[in-house]
Amino acid sequence: MGSSMGGLVSYHLAFRRPDVFGLAAVLSPFLVFVDPQTLEETPVFRRFHERGPGRIWIDIGGMEGLIMVRPVRELVEHLIDLGYRPDEELRYHHERSAPHHEDAWAGRAGSALLHLFGAEGPPVALSGSGGRSAVGEVVDVAPIGERADGCVYSVLSADVTWRPPHVLKPGAGHALLTGIEAGTAEVVARAGRLEVTERVTVVDGASDALLDVTVVVPMDTPSDSPVYFSGLVTTKVAPGIHHGAWRLPRGVGLNGTVGRGWRRDGLDADGLPIRTPLRHDGDRRVWVRVAAWSDPGQVDPHAGS
Repeated sequence: MGSSMGGLVSYHLAFRRPDVFGLAAVLSPFLVFVDPQTLEETPVFRRFHERGPGRIWIDIGGMEGLIMVRPVRELVEHLIDLGYRPDEELRYHHERSAPHHEDAWAGRAGSALLHLFGAEGPPVALSGSGGRSAVGEVVDVAPIGERADGCVYSVLSADVTWRPPHVLKPGAGHALLTGIEAGTAEVVARAGRLEVTERVTVVDGASDALLDVTVVVPMDTPSDSPVYFSGLVTTKVAPGIHHGAWRLPRGVGLNGTVGRGWRRDGLDADGLPIRTPLRHDGDRRVWVRVAAWSDPGQVDPHAGS
């Protein structure tokens, strides 16, 4: 069981040695490196072609920036093609509001363990997952289910219908739809006796959009120090001013943090870490002022967040 790079390791260990590891929990795995300037994707994982461990949990947050949902979801569909029964041997959770952070993984660890070691059972509660896409893009409409024991997951086996029919069409996978015309559709997902209805919006436009960011930093910031916005590297353009512009995939969720490296986080006027999550649904400009930087030698501002 591991998260981020640890999730990548857990996945490979379990598939290379399923005789040793019969269960695997893969949280927010780092599967693909994405160049923020060119959007070129470089896979850093192996796609196995035989079943591995007996039971697998895989999850991802929707606000993890360029550690994107799509490669994880594609891996899930590949594992189903290998014969893993969705919502039984394989359970997946897409938590749309979750960043790439230990707090988020701690919140999902219980569900991962309940899947691996708990008793099977149908969901006793169902909620919509929300959805928005551009024409030609895929939207995941798997509802969020909760078992009686508290295991929370995305119900891939849900039966999905929608109206009007001309806005969406079936995608290449479980509970995946593709936008074919700008508009809004009412999507109904059913799991057992439960049913949930939500609205999915499809918009015109390219599959990527411009993010333009200006970060104003304290004047005592070292001149050679990198400044990151949501993990993206900015460029110093004037004393105390850093700037970056990237075309990012539409729909990517960014945690809105500013930092200079490990535990050197941008703080606001109240001394709290700057964290303004945003969903990159279209061209936008962002302006951020950093009042101070956290000191890794002092109290960790993330503790207990």
